[in-house]
Amino acid sequence: MTHRNEVTPQYAASNEPPPTIWANRRLYELGEKWAIGIPASVTSLSNDELRQQSLDLGRAMVGTEAAWHRGISAVMDKYIEDGVADHLKGDFSHDGERRNKETKETEELTTTRDVTYENLYHVKARDFRNELVRRIGEPSMDRLMTIEAEAVLDRGMLAGPYPLSGVAAYLQALSEQLPLSKTSAEQEQLGNTQIASMTDAQVSVIKPEIQSLAFTLRLVKIGSSSQSTIARRELLDIFSGWKIRDVIVQHVTTDNLPNGNYITSANVSSDAVRKVYSILNKYGVELPLKPDAYAGGMPLGTDEVVIVVQ
Repeated sequence: MTHRNEVTPQYAASNEPPPTIWANRRLYELGEKWAIGIPASVTSLSNDELRQQSLDLGRAMVGTEAAWHRGISAVMDKYIEDGVADHLKGDFSHDGERRNKETKETEELTTTRDVTYENLYHVKARDFRNELVRRIGEPSMDRLMTIEAEAVLDRGMLAGPYPLSGVAAYLQALSEQLPLSKTSAEQEQLGNTQIASMTDAQVSVIKPEIQSLAFTLRLVKIGSSSQSTIARRELLDIFSGWKIRDVIVQHVTTDNLPNGNYITSANVSSDAVRKVYSILNKYGVELPLKPDAYAGGMPLGTDEVVIVVQ
């Protein structure tokens, strides 16, 4: 799928119907509540509803993927412990059997994840993506994120460690570009202070998972509000153990500064960003992903995660 409203030479010569993306966009501009290939249950949603349901679906996918990761880790830990116990006794005879069992169990877990995606998420995620693009027209998206998400949505390729989190981030990035009602926009602005009001229980589960990673955090605090001060303090604690570049600025004048707190990076599809986004989202901390957003005014490293609080 392409996000460009391209007209092919065949269509220009009246030898084929208009591209579906173009036709659906035109239907939306004409105020039509139906679209080609998108069910009425989706096209009839308001922008607020479409965005919320896209985000909810993304959270569910992230949860499924997190459960898969926990299962894979448990299987690997089990067979590593068994192997170490045997090796300490000088017994190497069960290594092949152990590898076969580990492979079988991890494949079963992966099959369960894939079937869950196909049965519960695939069609709905694709419909939401198509309707979001229909309404936005020309989304401003990270190219690599788009390519990887479309591989999952259009070809069913669940490759790499975080394919479902990638789709969740992609849907979020699209939904962020939908115009919302005034009430929803005001509520979202308030919601962006959530990171400053994390509970002790949230911190207790997020912190060890974040600290098990080894990347670089650029923490950018803009202004001097009490909420940004609290958020900065919480994040410095959660990310302790990482290499942290702590940036404090009082005022920013730029066209690429979104409202509220957010995550960005030189590559928002990087392993580092996906893992941090997945962990925070899994435990109910919503920090929007903003490609190409203000990141402190300095060049970014490849694996650098940027969190901006304001």
